[in-house]
Amino acid sequence: MNPISQMLYACRKSHHMTQQSFVSELSQFSNDFKGLNTVTLSRWETGTTTPSLHKKKLLLHFMASKGCFESGECHDIARKQYENLLEPLSNVFTRNYQYLIGNLPERRVGKYSLYDLKEFTEKKEHIEHIIDIEVATNSTGYYILTPQKLLEWCEHPSSFSVVTERKKQHLGHFIMLKIKNSVAEEIACYKRSEFSLNREDFCGINEHGTYFVHALYGRSPKIAALLNVGAYLVPRE
Repeated sequence: MNPISQMLYACRKSHHMTQQSFVSELSQFSNDFKGLNTVTLSRWETGTTTPSLHKKKLLLHFMASKGCFESGECHDIARKQYENLLEPLSNVFTRNYQYLIGNLPERRVGKYSLYDLKEFTEKKEHIEHIIDIEVATNSTGYYILTPQKLLEWCEHPSSFSVVTERKKQHLGHFIMLKIKNSVAEEIACYKRSEFSLNREDFCGINEHGTYFVHALYGRSPKIAALLNVGAYLVPRE
């Protein structure tokens, strides 16, 4: 049995459902399952046949809507698969990241300049650059933030956003958004999307909250570290 087969079977059994009742709920969940019958479901559960990638995604959404991944066997199966994928995915992301940012050797001489994005003369181009990278490094259709919305986030009084350069060459950027703890918890628990943030979700400068890292890029670990530390070294008003 493959992972999707195991999770389907575990989800159905944990809710004490027959294959017929499971098929009925699936058909109500999405029109893509209108033609599904118990024979096909049985084949999916045993791994004899496999649903299409599109239907796999819908099945995962359906099981998530029933709370199958909060605990229990489905949660354990998904966690195991994630652990198995973690290393190869990490290698792929690192390689793509290097291609996007640039994988040139760092010079040993020269000073880095750290600018507050709010005062940066080329902030419009910088915002567009961030969005280009985010769109390229995420699945199609995932990143939906507009330049105007991201600029609004960055210009909030409690936000921290910087860019670093050396001899006018862009080396990295860093954005931290200070949001209310309750909002951060909702995002962390997947109860709302980070893209739904609005001004009411942000903290005042002196208000306790959670710093949410929206974007962090540096062409080298040294630059990434510089951008991180910059959040605590640059004076805040």
